[in-house]
Amino acid sequence: MNRGGDAVSAYERAGELNPSFAKAFTRVGVIWRLARNYNQALTSFQKAVAIDPNFPPAYREMAELYFYTGQFDVASQTYQKYLDLADKDDYTQFRYAQYLFLTKDYEGALRILNPLRDKMDQPIMWRLSAYSNYEMGNHQVGMEQINTFFQKSQSTRILSSDYEYLGKLMAKSGQDSLAMMNFEKAIEMDSSKISLYNEIGSNLFQQKKYHEAALAYKKKVDAAPKDATLQDFFNVGKSYYFSKEFQLADSAFTSMIQLNQQWPIGYIWRARVMTNVDDSTAVKGLAAPYYQTVIEKSMVDTVKYVKELIEAYKYLGDINALKENYGASLYYYDKFMRLDSANTEVPKTIESVKALYKNTSSSVITLEKDSQGLYLIPGFINNTSVSFTFNPLVSGISIDQEGATQLLGNANGGAIHTVDQIKIGNRSLKNPDVSMVANLPAPVIIGADALNKLNIVVNFINGTLLLR
Repeated sequence: MNRGGDAVSAYERAGELNPSFAKAFTRVGVIWRLARNYNQALTSFQKAVAIDPNFPPAYREMAELYFYTGQFDVASQTYQKYLDLADKDDYTQFRYAQYLFLTKDYEGALRILNPLRDKMDQPIMWRLSAYSNYEMGNHQVGMEQINTFFQKSQSTRILSSDYEYLGKLMAKSGQDSLAMMNFEKAIEMDSSKISLYNEIGSNLFQQKKYHEAALAYKKKVDAAPKDATLQDFFNVGKSYYFSKEFQLADSAFTSMIQLNQQWPIGYIWRARVMTNVDDSTAVKGLAAPYYQTVIEKSMVDTVKYVKELIEAYKYLGDINALKENYGASLYYYDKFMRLDSANTEVPKTIESVKALYKNTSSSVITLEKDSQGLYLIPGFINNTSVSFTFNPLVSGISIDQEGATQLLGNANGGAIHTVDQIKIGNRSLKNPDVSMVANLPAPVIIGADALNKLNIVVNFINGTLLLR
């Protein structure tokens, strides 16, 4: 460092004695760059080009500085200025091709590399040509060039990126097993290339080797768990799902939700898992709470998540019909039809449900709606007139604190109260439980399951209450 400092001082004195001495400031900049003092290096190079804008080495060394600091676009532009001023020998052309490759101008890089390979038959020329042709989609040419590179290169000169591109080119030519072997070699040489596990997993998934794909994707997660993304967990979960390893899939989708609790996709995949693990001979509706959450989370953008909403409404319509929660079933089918009006099967189901209740209904009550569009059902709690707000998304009967005080006489007796009876129309239910919930959107809320206990269903098609 002392010698470097002495050299800087000598060159700076030369610049002071001869202000037009651009070479001195360029040499100072090189010394600063080698010492990794990049700010001082840039200042020196800028002084050099300010003194003599036509001094080529200043632009070359400045381009190298930008290259080392990862500013590839600026490096390419600066090197182009150098080429405009300097003699265009083979090496300077090759160096410029490297800059173009790093700025993703693969076509520009190949325009230089193709004629240069006849003049500079060196392995690195074939490497960069193969890389560029892969990125350009010229996979057959790239494959030939990467093979030539390996033939001409010493084993000690092989980089992890060489195995990476060999693997990518093999994957494009259908050599999946060999591709994965080379991806593994690349990762073995450079542990930072764990993203290549995604390439392996993708190839296996396309071959429908779902279990193996899940293991590959999981290796990426396990290699850097703190850096695992939503996409990483999705890849693992989806692979396990199609492998029918539903518990492992559910674990991955749960991790997705932990990363982003507002994203509907994690919930819908958990719902699909639960649909598969539910008892097909006595369906319990395990997926129902997850599909309900899908609906809630999808409200932020109903256009973007329309497919997820359609799936959720259909499932909830089906499961509620199966469970004889017919009011909720009709509610969800109505929501479904609003999003998928061209569907021809669900209307048949709706008609079957409507016909069933029409044939067994003893009376019909026309309902009004509140400001939120929820139906208001007139009735009684312990002979006190109330207006039940019907919400098919909730279960049981809920009452706010003020209502509990007025109707039950004591709002401090616990979260659950047993009342003498509730009555709607000519139907009554003895000793039902009522939950006291703070900050309800309405004084009294009733769910579809409570109505079904009264043999009552809401017909969402015409806004009536059917008393069976």
